[in-house]
Amino acid sequence: IRNENPEIARGDTELTQGATPENVYAVTKTYKDSSIVIVYNVGETAEKIGTTEGLDIVGYLTVDGSDVLKEGDFVTLPPRSIVFFK
Repeated sequence: IRNENPEIARGDTELTQGATPENVYAVTKTYKDSSIVIVYNVGETAEKIGTTEGLDIVGYLTVDGSDVLKEGDFVTLPPRSIVFFK
């Protein structure tokens, strides 16, 4: 994922503010003219979040191999997972 998205390693980081569950954090990383949003679920339970219109999932990492589920404008993040949106 990192090799396909240079924003992850080289980008400037900005904490994304917004209404997210207690154990969910999001950052935007920008490199040159491209940005990627990285959402972390650090909790022990799955969390459902709203997505930003126009962003697609470009990858994810999960501890137990669970899939990230996208349903309409919502994404369910498995416990201890990271999802990348572009």
